[in-house]
Amino acid sequence: MHTGIGKKFLVLLYASASFALANPTVTIPSGTIVGTTLAPQNQPTVTAKANAYLGVPFAKSPPERFKPPEKPEAWTTPLKAQEYKPACIQHDPGNSEDCLYLNVYTPPDASPSNKKSVMFWIHGGNLQNGSAVMPVYSGSSLAVNEDVIVVTINYRLSIFGFSNAFKLPKGERNVGFLDQRLALDWVHHNIEYFGGEPANVTLFGESAGGYSVKQLLANPPSPLPFRAAILQSQQTLFFGEAHWSWLRALKHLNCFDLACVKRRSWEDIKDVIESEKIGFRPENDGVTSYDDIRESIETGKFANVPLMLGTNKDEGTVFVKPILDQLVTDLIFTCPTARIADYAAKRDHKIWRYRYSGVFSNITPFPHAGAWHGVEIPEVFGTYPLENEKGKATEEQVELSAYMQHVWASFAKDPSAGPGWAKVGKYPWNRVMADFGNRGSTNHKMIPSWKTDHACEVLYKLSKDLPTRFWW
Repeated sequence: MHTGIGKKFLVLLYASASFALANPTVTIPSGTIVGTTLAPQNQPTVTAKANAYLGVPFAKSPPERFKPPEKPEAWTTPLKAQEYKPACIQHDPGNSEDCLYLNVYTPPDASPSNKKSVMFWIHGGNLQNGSAVMPVYSGSSLAVNEDVIVVTINYRLSIFGFSNAFKLPKGERNVGFLDQRLALDWVHHNIEYFGGEPANVTLFGESAGGYSVKQLLANPPSPLPFRAAILQSQQTLFFGEAHWSWLRALKHLNCFDLACVKRRSWEDIKDVIESEKIGFRPENDGVTSYDDIRESIETGKFANVPLMLGTNKDEGTVFVKPILDQLVTDLIFTCPTARIADYAAKRDHKIWRYRYSGVFSNITPFPHAGAWHGVEIPEVFGTYPLENEKGKATEEQVELSAYMQHVWASFAKDPSAGPGWAKVGKYPWNRVMADFGNRGSTNHKMIPSWKTDHACEVLYKLSKDLPTRFWW
């Protein structure tokens, strides 16, 4: 009997060892991770595959509701990291409170003796939606084609990430931002085992992800765990104390305090948030969220690292009717981005601006959407569809995507050298930016900043009574 058990144990041990050897494997202080390989999406001519470690825990799972994340516990058996973990709770189905995981995509030759630069992605979604599970955020193309490591993360959203609950200490009300910071800390301490260089981390994010990167710049951790940043369509969010959202949630959950909400199922909470259309925003806590970015820049708190930032030509088309889309583009995206660039450049920060203008039928949601909010993402990640009901990927789109991937990755590899065009000068000198994809271009052309910023001074004056933070 004992001999039979011994044989079974040896068979299982051999099978486990064979499984690990057949797949990319990394051992970090917490334990061994067995990944998989992924080919770049929709790129049939690319034969190389990225090593992908999917659903790696960067925090204790599941996190305690409304509490800051804790570091993950170690594991003793190999962790099978070959499938994406669920998204954090949001409108879409298939999500969970057990969601604090990240994905690591590496070039096939990355190793501790052959280290690569690292790109750390924070997704958008107005801090209410989105996840690292979305196919458009696959880092396989950047890893294979541009020889960088890409990390994508989940973080808690909506009431679960930004509750504004009265009973919580002020520094614990933006746990979604704390999730991002713990994930970045995890990268700082573990990415070298995957073949990444901890000292060469570039943050990048779009929309609320760009806003999140901005807050990491304005309230940088110490020691600084990144050396450069890219803001894609970073948005202006209205703050205020936002406690009314929490109070509305309490009312509709028939609760009187935080303890009651903790006892309710996440399904009940989600149903109330959706049915009552309650939105949640970060609170200015002075730790993870700083409501006056200008002050952060002027006082020297803002991280002085090379920064590339830009917006899309037609950001507003997916939010409002055509008659108002340009106003939204200018008011919410272009002008706040211009202000950050101007103020940082005045203080000798290295700043580069861009605009994305490409329009392609296979990623156009409706006629006349133009270069809408978020449309640059599949170009940056190389995750555009080759063909769908809207059309086929054109040669120009494929070439532009390859070019933009190279620009983004080159900036991550050597941010001080810049992305390949002139940096923003002190006002009024050297007011230029790169324009990607304009009129079928497969690279960038230089344009003067007045072409995008011409309405900003008027808007600043007309809205002078708005809180200062509105423009940041």
